[in-house]
Amino acid sequence: LFFGEIELAGPQSQAKPLVNELAAQAAANRPPRVRSLELISANLVNLDRDVEPDGIAVAVSPIGAHGIPMAIRGVLRATLVAQRRDMHSGEMEFGELNRWSQPVRAEDFVDGAATYDLPLRATAPEWDFQLMPDALITVELSAAGHGSFAASAPVALRQFNPLRDQQQLYRGNRFAPAEVHGTQPLAPFGAQQGLWQFWAR
Repeated sequence: LFFGEIELAGPQSQAKPLVNELAAQAAANRPPRVRSLELISANLVNLDRDVEPDGIAVAVSPIGAHGIPMAIRGVLRATLVAQRRDMHSGEMEFGELNRWSQPVRAEDFVDGAATYDLPLRATAPEWDFQLMPDALITVELSAAGHGSFAASAPVALRQFNPLRDQQQLYRGNRFAPAEVHGTQPLAPFGAQQGLWQFWAR
């Protein structure tokens, strides 16, 4: 022991690099296995020519036993649960809005994460007046030799946009004249339907 410096001897004092440990496991026919699934993000995404978001992009990362992201092959399943408020009775209903199944390939991963676009087939949130903005998405990744792992996160089906809400309330239209948007529904579209936005609740 020297002043200002500590000198330790013996093999116990030498830290083993994590890379060597993983290599040793692979050499012993014990490759690293997934211990958990991280849902890095879940956001609205635009998948066609108009301005309305019409899908959800999810970024997932399988985490190995040593906390390191892994690129694996498997199947990703996702479920979107949402809530509807009846405009006449005010009753709230909770249920499954969409379900997806997506093959996962090792080459899909960039910097430890894979991103997939999940199209909304059952609804167009900007036009579905009874659909509330708040939802929950759950993803499950199944891979041979690893098992099944799940994660969930809240997701907004409509972006917070007071200007669009005010336009709907007072002009009956959520879009500016220059915007390319989808076909407006035949159902009434005005002040009463504008009451669906409950951002402050």
